Amino acid sequence: MKMSKVEFIDNTASVIGALSGSVTAFLLEVGAEVEREVIKGSRVDTGGTKRSWGFRLKGADAVAIGSTDQNAIWEEFGTGAYAEGGKGRKSVPWFFTSPRKIPGMTPLNRNKRGEYVYRTSGKRPNPNGLRKSMDKLKPRVQKIATSTIGTLGGE
Repeated sequence: MKMSKVEFIDNTASVIGALSGSVTAFLLEVGAEVEREVIKGSRVDTGGTKRSWGFRLKGADAVAIGSTDQNAIWEEFGTGAYAEGGKGRKSVPWFFTSPRKIPGMTPLNRNKRGEYVYRTSGKRPNPNGLRKSMDKLKPRVQKIATSTIGTLGGE
């Protein structure tokens, strides 16, 4: 009986390279989609929070999407009496100062430093924040995954 010759070809490096490139493309596209959606849903007073959204790759297998503006966390979860899950400040209302007038709020007066004095019971969460944007985009993210990572087999 004649033995057949079997040759083993190791394609591990090329498979890993193709997968890595596809995962990177997927993460970049998803990061851009979520960034666009959260910017679109941002509330605008000064525009600072809206302009602060961005994304970046975190290693080879993750994308971080977030804001550099402190106000973004308050927009996402609310504050005071309106904070999500009742986790806000219990002593409401409270007072705060601002060097500028805040759109949609009426100052009580100005202090000795010329700052505007405001009274508030908190800020309601933005119904179109980051988490809502991500939930809204789940079907789109699945399509992006299929079109980038799902095509590795050449189908």
